Amino acid sequence: MKKIVIISSIILLGITPMFSQNVNIPDANFLNALLEQGVDINADAMISYAEAEAVTNLDVSNSSISDLTGIEAFVNLTYLNCWNNQLTSLDVSKNTALNVLYLSNMPTLYQVCVWEMPFPPVGVTLDITGSPNIYFTTDCTVGINSLKTEKEFIIYPNPSNGIINIDMDYPLDSYIEIYNTKGRIIYSKPAISNQIKIDISVFPKGVYFVKVKQQGVLKVGKVVW
Repeated sequence: MKKIVIISSIILLGITPMFSQNVNIPDANFLNALLEQGVDINADAMISYAEAEAVTNLDVSNSSISDLTGIEAFVNLTYLNCWNNQLTSLDVSKNTALNVLYLSNMPTLYQVCVWEMPFPPVGVTLDITGSPNIYFTTDCTVGINSLKTEKEFIIYPNPSNGIINIDMDYPLDSYIEIYNTKGRIIYSKPAISNQIKIDISVFPKGVYFVKVKQQGVLKVGKVVW
């Protein structure tokens, strides 16, 4: 007598679990802040892309965060508060729905990558109180190698008398840009020697950021005029 074995199976085609792909969030403090706010809907201690996309308002202020990698997945954010963290750079170039952005009380924050310049565009509220070193850029392809001027990149006098001198050891393939605190470029030229003199006296007095790009590395200095 033959045995007949019946195997019952259910095949689901084209169905992907809602929370199958998780966002890379390397900073534990950032992840904990998200968990505390209930972003983790399925309580697996991770943030999926679907969970990130469901968030429109996010307050991660005063959370000792030094890296906001993963914020790019929150593409529907309209409100982001990063007040009083330890960021040195930030990329919100994918968060184009933002209309409120708080970056206050972070003197360590320099480069902020955004989706358009000048920044903020019309309709976006921005607060950078207590964050005097911020400059905005749409060039997010290079990272900050040095947040302070070093031997190979010297600016003087500082404060400026209307003229700034830039000395560098390696001018080859270098490019100099000067930004105001709103991220607007006021000077942009390749370096033609290791000693550059630039007249900024025609611009309003204030704080300016000098960026030197050298072989894919970005160095940033601040000058007061």
